[in-house]
Amino acid sequence: MEKNRSVLKQTIFLLLVSIFVTGCTVQWVPEYNEPLEAQIINGQKMTSKFYAGMMSDDSINRPYENYKKGYADISSEISSIRFQVSSTKNAGLVLASVDTLSNKWLQYQKEHKDATRLTDSEIKIYMMYMDGFWKPLLVDMRALKMVRKK
Repeated sequence: MEKNRSVLKQTIFLLLVSIFVTGCTVQWVPEYNEPLEAQIINGQKMTSKFYAGMMSDDSINRPYENYKKGYADISSEISSIRFQVSSTKNAGLVLASVDTLSNKWLQYQKEHKDATRLTDSEIKIYMMYMDGFWKPLLVDMRALKMVRKK
């Protein structure tokens, strides 16, 4: 009888442990956020439109002052994305991508401000680089979306 009790206790213990183990999930990545994905796409569109507008400007120098508002608008969009990502649990890698994007945007803004003019080639390079910095954020969001569907 004692042996049966011992086996019963062990069985109940193993059953409870298995329930807890299978019932718990560990999450190492942030939750997917559809509005954030849309905002990332919008930020990339704003950046491309900004540089395309700069390319179509016929003024010889393309002075920084003419583009100050565009720089501020995109900086604000990036800051908003950063704020949302930073308030998310387990967002370390995504946050690093946002920080890289933000740092490069500010660097290119400063380079424009310090330069006497921007050539078409410089603008095209900035546009391609910025697309390259936006892309990891979009890939991150799409990967999170795929994980969520599983």
